[in-house]
Amino acid sequence: MIRFHNGVSVIDDTYNSNPQASCTRPHAQSAGEGFRRRIVVAGEMLELGELGPQLHRDCGSQIASLGIDRLIGVRGHAAQIVEGAIQNGMKQEQAIFFETPDEAAASLIEEAASGDLILVKGSRGVRTERVIEALREEFEAPTS
Repeated sequence: MIRFHNGVSVIDDTYNSNPQASCTRPHAQSAGEGFRRRIVVAGEMLELGELGPQLHRDCGSQIASLGIDRLIGVRGHAAQIVEGAIQNGMKQEQAIFFETPDEAAASLIEEAASGDLILVKGSRGVRTERVIEALREEFEAPTS
């Protein structure tokens, strides 16, 4: 957990991603109390074969059922995560897809506010750690 000086909290889970971890990790986030909004940044899950699109949609559907306030999909099949969330009742304006982690980071920096809890879930192959790096560059207090 990273807590920035502006009141934004981030869970950095950018080392690896698979359907079980990507779909269950937001459960812990949704149970956290004392946060204004819960945001999930979900990178594409790699090496899933022909089941990939459906596994991504299923994950999005599960995320939507948790009452997550904002979903940001990153790269490739993560568009199916967003689609699955919308199909399961998440409003279209709550779910967005970006092809690159840098685009996702720029959007997130624009909207992140005090009281937000952000989960960044992805794999090294998708480079979701770039989202964390950008948040650190923007929100960490300078050292004196």
